Amino acid sequence: MLLLNEQDIRKVFDMNDAIDSNIEAYKIFSSGNAVVPLRQVIAADEGRGNFAFMPAYSSKLGAAGIKIVNIFPVIERVVKQQLLGRCYSWMTRMGKY
Repeated sequence: MLLLNEQDIRKVFDMNDAIDSNIEAYKIFSSGNAVVPLRQVIAADEGRGNFAFMPAYSSKLGAAGIKIVNIFPVIERVVKQQLLGRCYSWMTRMGKY
């Protein structure tokens, strides 16, 4: 598994790349070449927090991915600048991350 931090990503991916990627993603989605089910949210800690799961698959890209985020108000007050989540992706043709 390859883990990338913010510095790793910024070396090879800038804001123009992000904009271009979003444009391509919207084209793929709107043409029906992506499966993006509704986000699943699981309540945790007696309703004081949530875990959100956001999967997607594109046959055109041959890729699947999921974003997993935890949302706990107590944590948000302590860690204001950090998103507590992870994104995972797989290339379906190679079976690799």
